[in-house]
Formats: sequence, structure tokens, C-alpha cells
Amino acid sequence: MLIAQNAKDDFGSLLVIGVFSMLIFQVVINIGMTIGLAPVTGIPLPWMSYGRSALITNFLALRIVESVASHRHRLKFRD
Repeated sequence: MLIAQNAKDDFGSLLVIGVFSMLIFQVVINIGMTIGLAPVTGIPLPWMSYGRSALITNFLALRIVESVASHRHRLKFRD
């Protein structure tokens, strides 16, 4: 969320928030399925499940977040 707050533009901020929301949604649904509160679906747990396409998608989403973080304005410290 700090990356979204320090992003250079609104689009980068919205990208980071979207990736964060995607990961949190997957985790919450998967934990809900495990403890019996949600119906069992095919949503994999990020970076833990066997699905290779989900793994690649999650790593690409993290790369987008890293790209937004690397293109933000640098804070300059004054003496």
C-alpha cells in the first residue's frame, strides 16, 4: 500500500491497489474454503498451489508492482 501511496500517477496507484486486492481476495476465499465458510471453488492459494498459470500470473502481477515502485518520484533528503 505504501507503493500505491507513493506512485507517480493515479494509474500506477490503481494498478498496485488492484494487484493487492487480487491477492487478498484469493487468500480470503481460499482460507474460507479451508475452514468451511465458503464453497469449494478452483481459486488457488497464491504461490502455494500447483497451478502454473496462477503462479505465472501472480509473479507477473508482482513485477508490475515492482515497476510502479521503481518509477516513482525519489525523495531527496536535504542537509
